[in-house]
Amino acid sequence: MGHQTGLIFLTLAIIASAHAWGPIGHQTVAQIAQMHLTPQVAATVNQILDGLALRDVAIWADQVRDLPQWAWSFPLHFADTMDQKCDFVFDRDCHYEGEKGMCVVNAIKNYTSQLQANHKSNIHFNASGHSVAAAGSDVALKFVTHFVGDIHQPLHCGFLSDEGGNLVVIEFFNQTNRLHGIWDYNMIERVIEQSYNNATQEWVQHLVTMIQTRWADDVAVWTKCNDPTSLDCVAAIASESAGYACTNAYLCHPENTLPCPSQGVHNGTHLDDSYYSLNIPVVERRIAMGGMRLAAFLNKVLA
Repeated sequence: MGHQTGLIFLTLAIIASAHAWGPIGHQTVAQIAQMHLTPQVAATVNQILDGLALRDVAIWADQVRDLPQWAWSFPLHFADTMDQKCDFVFDRDCHYEGEKGMCVVNAIKNYTSQLQANHKSNIHFNASGHSVAAAGSDVALKFVTHFVGDIHQPLHCGFLSDEGGNLVVIEFFNQTNRLHGIWDYNMIERVIEQSYNNATQEWVQHLVTMIQTRWADDVAVWTKCNDPTSLDCVAAIASESAGYACTNAYLCHPENTLPCPSQGVHNGTHLDDSYYSLNIPVVERRIAMGGMRLAAFLNKVLA
């Protein structure tokens, strides 16, 4: 019975780890974005979401994707890349079970294009003179809010053969989990617990402060390409994540011109302080980048 119970808990942990970032990461991306919307776009977002903020809908796409009517959206959360290549190429990597175009890159492009088209041509006014969001804009905005978070999680552009680290079972501080899961949840939870006494909003404020100070000069670089309806713009973000997946998540060992002929993380690897210390700055920076880019994208398409 003890072994069966352990297997049940491991299975639940593995299932849970399949979502990107987890609620805290996604809500933080959305909260940072909300802070950086223009007043006009913030009002439009409020209208489209019927009074809700981006943070309120940040995990909606994860909440519905296992429902039968939304099952088609599952492959839009990631863009698994060819093993050991450490980059994203749209024609090579954006597909799922033989269907081309099914990946997070195309999803961001398509749903931001829908938002922009609705905003420019289909907003109408009700009897009281207040604009009413075009049908479908709320779903598009919920998807965009979530998918921009997804694409910044390195293992959402991880290796195809291990499903972005979902098939790599490791030990993280003596707890069994999937590699994907420690990037979604565990490192975020650990930094909030150890450095911020479980005060999530203090951690969020730390990221905001970093954006305003140490990363201030980087923001212009992060948001230089602010047109999410451009495939090249979004694909570049996926390539960034694929690179981080190699260098930081899998701990690839480059050799000559090969970016990842071998890797330091595989089934059974024990990960502890050195791995966490190397990668929590990457997690924090990617979440900050996701928030600032989400704001830039919405400020562009909803202007």
